[in-house]
Amino acid sequence: MKTAEEQIQFFVDFASRDLSIAREGDLLNLRDDLGELLVGNGFYQLEPPFLRDYQIEDFHNLQEEIRAFFNQLVESRKPQSQGKQFTVQYNFFPSFISNHAIIQHTGAVRDLCIVLLGFLLHLRPLDRLQRCPAPTCSKIFWKIKKQRFCSDRCARRIYMRKYRNPPEVRDKEAEESKRRYKKRLNKLFPGKKIRVQRRKRTAK
Repeated sequence: MKTAEEQIQFFVDFASRDLSIAREGDLLNLRDDLGELLVGNGFYQLEPPFLRDYQIEDFHNLQEEIRAFFNQLVESRKPQSQGKQFTVQYNFFPSFISNHAIIQHTGAVRDLCIVLLGFLLHLRPLDRLQRCPAPTCSKIFWKIKKQRFCSDRCARRIYMRKYRNPPEVRDKEAEESKRRYKKRLNKLFPGKKIRVQRRKRTAK
């Protein structure tokens, strides 16, 4: 079974997943993975729609519920229900293998997922649940060590923007571009004296 960290990451990835491009095989894998995660933690579906019958619309609805849950945690750092109720029943059974009791949780898929997320997160610092600070991104991610962005792509974009912002760097790149352009013209027109001037920058 996946560790608690891996299970949280599964829900985070699901919340940011683009379901509009999901194929039938992707939905089948999603049903299997989510079902294995629920059953592995003692969560059983007793109310329709059952996970085996989940269609793309059901996954969209579940995704919106999980996104709303994450957004509430990130914005307020406190769980809020916004008037919604999540009903899960608890059943205790003695184990014939060990002295520990077996706890089973039953309910609808939506309720089971939200309650399981609460169990997974309640013993972990909520500041690890972060919103990506990149201007063109707002994904929520589970922070690992000193991670600042949701992906390497966002990190590279921000670092390159900071790198290119200083005027001295822009001037250096412009001069290098001018040199390459002049060299290319000299090859096209050998023996001719070519003068290359920088274009004036227009205000944006």
